Amino acid sequence: MTDVHVHIAALVALRDKVSEECLNDDGRYFLETYNDLTQCHHGETGNYNNRADGKAIAILWNLWKAGVIAPAWQPIDTAPKDGREVLIACPLADLFNQYVVSAAYFDAAAYGGTWWWAGTKMDEWGDSPVEDINEAPVFWQPMPAAPVGSPIKSSGGDA
Repeated sequence: MTDVHVHIAALVALRDKVSEECLNDDGRYFLETYNDLTQCHHGETGNYNNRADGKAIAILWNLWKAGVIAPAWQPIDTAPKDGREVLIACPLADLFNQYVVSAAYFDAAAYGGTWWWAGTKMDEWGDSPVEDINEAPVFWQPMPAAPVGSPIKSSGGDA
């Protein structure tokens, strides 16, 4: 495992243990309780040596808590099972390190709990769980954020 993967695994392990609050712009205080992030376990508070350090921490912390910064591919057993759509990766049979990747959701009520491609469901004719056609998913990641800004307009000419 590379250093990046070790750090990502450590972040995943901390996800439910850190404060739920966002940090203010200078990265020192939590917005709701105004608790000081720089306070050590002895109760003493400190300052960042460089104000930019606090700002960088605030940006990273707030993006992480918002789910914008997340480990890319995670083991499927860590995926949310609450019906929200995520990207899943199903290995292609007999092809090493190649996957079918698409949006899907976990339906806990369907067949005792199964993955379904986005836009399909158990009661629709012709729809079936992911595992009926593909290998079971082995990885997942959150859906990416929607694009920001104006859509690209076509010039009307042939490409």
